[in-house]
Amino acid sequence: MKSATLNVEAAARLCGVSRGLAYEQIRRTGELAGVRVLHIGHRLLIPAAPLRSVLGLDEESDDGPE
Repeated sequence: MKSATLNVEAAARLCGVSRGLAYEQIRRTGELAGVRVLHIGHRLLIPAAPLRSVLGLDEESDDGPE
């Protein structure tokens, strides 16, 4: 079963941006690629399905952009 959320590092890889850029975007907007970031305790989690949808990725694909 796929995880419903991604950590910032995995979401950044999927988006094809650096970890630092992803954190900066989240800090400024509370979103990554237009997807609202969840704050759970000290963790930042990005819902996987909406992020994949925004990026136009197939739900079945485990690979991000090459």
